[in-house]
Amino acid sequence: MTTVERLLALATAYAHAAVHADRQRRTALTVEGLTEQAVALTDAQHADDAVDRARATLRADLRHALERPVRATPDADLPVCTWHNGKVEVRAITDDGSRAVRVRYSAAQATAAGTALIACAAITDQHLGGTLSTILGAFPSNPATVPATDTPERNADMNGHPPHEGDVEASQVFLDGRRLSAALHAAGPIEPALIEAVNHLNLRIYPRDHQAGDRSAYVVLDLHGVSIGVKRRTGDLYLHADTSETSDQRIAFEINGGGETDHPTH
Repeated sequence: MTTVERLLALATAYAHAAVHADRQRRTALTVEGLTEQAVALTDAQHADDAVDRARATLRADLRHALERPVRATPDADLPVCTWHNGKVEVRAITDDGSRAVRVRYSAAQATAAGTALIACAAITDQHLGGTLSTILGAFPSNPATVPATDTPERNADMNGHPPHEGDVEASQVFLDGRRLSAALHAAGPIEPALIEAVNHLNLRIYPRDHQAGDRSAYVVLDLHGVSIGVKRRTGDLYLHADTSETSDQRIAFEINGGGETDHPTH
């Protein structure tokens, strides 16, 4: 039985006990005769005692559940993202898959947390023989732990084609709209409408997961408060839309001009 199921069962037991005690008290008020009334009052008192025990048990379990740390693992598809409210969001899922966990940082908090994560990763990686050297050049490498990167499956591009000579597998890449807008300004005059769109655009690229059968990196585009992610897998093209931060009730999408299809967001 999960924690949620146990709390629900205890809450139900408490509600049943409270209803039973209320009925017993009402019955005691209508019973005639001293003996019968004494019995009814005793039953009512026992019922009230049962309510107190059920309430105490529920409170104890609820306090225990809230005080325990929530253990979760990073969201495999979108572990980190940014949003229009200026927050950095870290996403995870509880080990039993029953709850989504969201932690939101300010820019300063995210920088501090990221620095701490890198430092901890460096210390941990020392005991693993320098396995991070394939994505972070500054980390010491260990030839025995560096995975091969010269097979077509490991180096296919976004269309599933083998790479050109000299291509290397990329680490996570993030490009925010302000940097992209600055780059466009440096190239010359651009339309105001394009500036407005680009300023609110974020682009993130996550390395492909070879064990999961990915044939490409996972590319995520943030725009209009929505995250659109796409990657090629061994058997299909994966497309993900995250509207959890918007009030949209449905998504109307279209594939290859075949007409719109409505999909509820909840």
